[in-house]
Amino acid sequence: MEAIFLFRCSYARSVRDLHVNPSPGMRYREPCYPYRRRNHLIFTRGYHSHPPPCIEGREHSRERLLSATDSRYASKSKYAFNGHGIGMNSEAAHIEYEVDDSIATVRLNRPEKLNAFTFAMVDQIRDAVERAAADEGVVAIIITGTGRAFSAGLDAGDLARSTEGGVPPSARDTDPNELPALFSYLLRVPKPVIAAVNGVTAGGGFVLAMMCDLRFAASDASFTTVFSKRGLIAEHGTAWLLPRLVGTSRALDLLWSSRRFDAAEGYRIGFVDRVMPRENLLDETKAYLRELATNVSPNSLAVIKSEVYRHWSLAMENAFRDADGLMKEALAHPDATEGVKSFVERSAPRFKRIRGEKP
Repeated sequence: MEAIFLFRCSYARSVRDLHVNPSPGMRYREPCYPYRRRNHLIFTRGYHSHPPPCIEGREHSRERLLSATDSRYASKSKYAFNGHGIGMNSEAAHIEYEVDDSIATVRLNRPEKLNAFTFAMVDQIRDAVERAAADEGVVAIIITGTGRAFSAGLDAGDLARSTEGGVPPSARDTDPNELPALFSYLLRVPKPVIAAVNGVTAGGGFVLAMMCDLRFAASDASFTTVFSKRGLIAEHGTAWLLPRLVGTSRALDLLWSSRRFDAAEGYRIGFVDRVMPRENLLDETKAYLRELATNVSPNSLAVIKSEVYRHWSLAMENAFRDADGLMKEALAHPDATEGVKSFVERSAPRFKRIRGEKP
């Protein structure tokens, strides 16, 4: 079952991460995306003076995910890459990583299997997201698929081995404090993460899209939770997160029936944020994120994202008081000065970029 796989191979952070108060006057050293031995967010005032990790050809590079490009962020898993940039595991080619100006794109590239992900691919998706989150030049992240599918979920072979009692391979050291929810670490990444849903989205692929901050969908995309048709339950936090996106009764309908719904219905019920022709999907998604990169403080993006997700679990009074404290700190942050200056001078703002630091 995907549930068995999840407890072995999920990499979300502890629930207590959501109760750390981020400050607009503070910068992430280790942002919401987790490193292997840390259980909480760390913030530090000021900006680091040493240069960001180099990714050659950032302006428009198309490359396989080479974790060894910067040894500080190299994966220590058995699916890591060797020093010559050649995949040591044949599944490396199933994830592509591209940086176009300030936007990183993580692409599932297994179209012959509808981009169903294996255990190894789950590791590689996270490696790519961590790499983007750690790059000061990257403001936002897109996750998409190749061909006619976004992702059909967990590979059928791996799912069958799980239901037969096989132990899924673990490519990482699993922290006992990590949440058992597939891809939930995306909620703590201090940069916008958008799912560019290009087609079929099912099971674990549905979870991947759900865990992203926004979902932009091709007009011919389709969605299904599929769990109940496999004799499973509402896995990977869907019973908690999906009702918050679409409402309780709609979430029950989608989880009970596992019926397939299209992008138009997804937009109507609030699961999908924008619908567009397939041929325009990536261009329009990048255009939205470039607008953010040009006009919005990356520090504000990070704090607002954490604030929104944390406040779901706070009482109204506590949320209001937390926001008041954050606002006071924001007023003292250099980005507030820059924002007012750009408004008065009618010039483009020059906000500082953020990145994570390996502890």
